[in-house]
Amino acid sequence: MYPTLIHIYGPISVHSYGAMIALGLIIFTLMALNDPRREKILSTDLFITLLIRGIIAAIVGGKVLFALTNWHLFDHPLEVIEFWHGGFSILGSILGIICVIPWYLKKYSIDKWQLLDLAALYAPLLQSIARIGCFFAGCCFGLPTTSFIGISIADEYGKICMRHPSQLYSSAILLFIFLFLYFVLQKRVRVPGVLALWYVVLVTTERFFVDFFREDHIIVPTPFLPFFSINQWIALIMCFTSVGLLLAGMKRKHYEPFQLH
Repeated sequence: MYPTLIHIYGPISVHSYGAMIALGLIIFTLMALNDPRREKILSTDLFITLLIRGIIAAIVGGKVLFALTNWHLFDHPLEVIEFWHGGFSILGSILGIICVIPWYLKKYSIDKWQLLDLAALYAPLLQSIARIGCFFAGCCFGLPTTSFIGISIADEYGKICMRHPSQLYSSAILLFIFLFLYFVLQKRVRVPGVLALWYVVLVTTERFFVDFFREDHIIVPTPFLPFFSINQWIALIMCFTSVGLLLAGMKRKHYEPFQLH
């Protein structure tokens, strides 16, 4: 693993995880800005303003949900606001954006569904690149395995063992989700909001299945399904909520039914 790309001076370094997130954000921003639909939704200046606020909401949401689901990793509550340390939840970032950005869109009289569709189209690519940063940083790694696809990773005690490259699983699936949304689904969806809901369905499904291979799979005991983690339960709730909105919208004719040919 290569958690540090460049050591500058003292505690100041360029970390691989942060560098990959920055790269993903740059690509996301350039692709969204150059999308011809963006000019019809909002200006470039307003897009940048909302992007900055979205990044803040994503950071706060990701850190808060990680703290809530991994409270045992913190020695004191103030560590939650130490954003330079590891620990982050993608699901928390999505929830943070969902909770904050629609309020600003209403304030500026922007069609929230059209903008969320635009963001949802390129968000999986950003997430895919960020997961490569997880791989280089050595976080979010998988369970031990004897499979040929395992890779050698040192655990917290320095012991080398073969593990599932769960970060690369996520990166590959998220890249496929981006390609599916970009080249297939967006050409068949005509009603605002459908693409954004499909994005939530697909990325939460990805997290649900990949979580089975992650070492930080914190089980939440339940009578009927005692082997799901807390992140899987959150993913299921988000997924089924989005599926319900899709079905309800089609039933009420808020969304046009569509088929993949």
